[in-house]
Amino acid sequence: MRPVASVAGRFGQAARLRTVGVLLIERCAVVDYLRERQVAGSIRDIMITRLRATDNSCRALLDEHRDYVLAVSSGLCVDHLLNCVADPLGPRLLRRYEARYVEQFASFCDNLLVNKEQPIGLRRTVPLPPDVLLLKSVLMASPTSSTATGPKVPVQEV
Repeated sequence: MRPVASVAGRFGQAARLRTVGVLLIERCAVVDYLRERQVAGSIRDIMITRLRATDNSCRALLDEHRDYVLAVSSGLCVDHLLNCVADPLGPRLLRRYEARYVEQFASFCDNLLVNKEQPIGLRRTVPLPPDVLLLKSVLMASPTSSTATGPKVPVQEV
């Protein structure tokens, strides 16, 4: 949240909050996937160690849980602060991105569990379709970049 505080002006802070929101959504995806799909035991351990690129499943699980708790609590702050800086579009775009990212991440993880030959440490390389990449680029646009004012992304409720 320090990058948000270092920016002067509401628009700049809103843009940074959106960026932080995207990163937090992506950080929460692993635990959300495990909970929703009820992945447990040795399968969970295999998945976590492959995503974390480690052989120590206990450490990987603890690290993932710590990151998740921090991301969820920071996500609450982002939501609240977006309201404080009067960014009505930010929360809707983040919800839309979250819905699409979670869908893509689940597909990626399903494939990871089936395809045992895939190398470990792929957490940051979730393939995203063009519409999700566009939404991410709009959310992560800095206030001085050309994407901060365009391209236009239609907002739909999820």
